Amino acid sequence: MGEDYVDSIIQVVNPFTLEKGTFLTVPIQYEATIIVNNGTEAKIMPCDKLDLVHHVKKVIGVKKPVGCSVQLFFVLTKTFSNIAFGFGNIKVNNGRLQDAYHIGANGVFSYKIENLKKLVYSFNMTKNVTSSMIHDKLNKIITSVGTDIISKYFANTEISIFEINASNSEIRQKMVDALAQEKMISDSGLKITSLTLEPIFVREEDEKVMDNRINKKGEDQDE
Repeated sequence: MGEDYVDSIIQVVNPFTLEKGTFLTVPIQYEATIIVNNGTEAKIMPCDKLDLVHHVKKVIGVKKPVGCSVQLFFVLTKTFSNIAFGFGNIKVNNGRLQDAYHIGANGVFSYKIENLKKLVYSFNMTKNVTSSMIHDKLNKIITSVGTDIISKYFANTEISIFEINASNSEIRQKMVDALAQEKMISDSGLKITSLTLEPIFVREEDEKVMDNRINKKGEDQDE
């Protein structure tokens, strides 16, 4: 069994012609979506040896199911939570304070699948969609959104390098609001359901520079 199969959130079964005696088993923690003749689709909940011809005829309403083109997608229905994200080296030029420094942020997020078809199409209809693929996509979006928000926020405030953590709650809410409106996420059939932001950190070298600058000012005033 390949790594992609084990890691799959969506397992794709290539289109096949429906024949008599075709049975379907949907494991617990999964649900299946069946697409008939590239059009009509329906969900199938966990089951054991479902007569697929009978189901397509009686439940989906296809009068002559034998010979139809059928494609199946098995979707893992568990909650996808505590996914780590992180980004750094954001250069902030605070004109008001005449400070320049680099900061970063990290945390965790949770998400759910809102639209299976959009998610599958956003990758490739013919291959499994793994958790790594989804997490990489969402991490890139979060990095882009978060970097933009944080760099603009600190470039236009009176907040010094030593007070940035006081703004964590506000920045987190800005990120949550922006991600809820992010078209790349909705077009992928996904929704971020929660996001936790850890304290924003300043690059160690920049902290040392600021410390030295403050110490030098103190020394100059003492003279």
